[in-house]
Amino acid sequence: MRWAGVIDAAGLAALNDDFNGELRRVADIEQSLLEGSELVAVVVVKGELVGFACAQIFRSFCYSHAQGEITEMYMKENFRGNGHAKMLLAFLETELYEQGVEEVKIITGKSNVHAQKFYERSKYVPKEYIAFQKNRQEQM
Repeated sequence: MRWAGVIDAAGLAALNDDFNGELRRVADIEQSLLEGSELVAVVVVKGELVGFACAQIFRSFCYSHAQGEITEMYMKENFRGNGHAKMLLAFLETELYEQGVEEVKIITGKSNVHAQKFYERSKYVPKEYIAFQKNRQEQM
């Protein structure tokens, strides 16, 4: 378990393609990691990148404390169920709390039952939210 660096960009590109079905350019991932606008943690087993998670911290005048959100979390299928994801989640939570976050939010797909059960076992409580999304093309 460690923070991602530019040396992880190619591995993160492959994992993201598995997870999101979107192959990102390695150079774009390197740039994102250098900008440091999000926390990116990786799981490495025997030199192989097998998982990652991303988190962001939001500050708003509306709240007295920072808000944290784990935006992405993925483990290769053959590395699930052995505690890596639990350690990865705890690794990110610790950093978020150290940076002043009082509450962490995770959003996952409605049909992703395995992730939902994992988050519930990790003491996350389901909330009644409705997420709306609009693409730029729909503006026109």
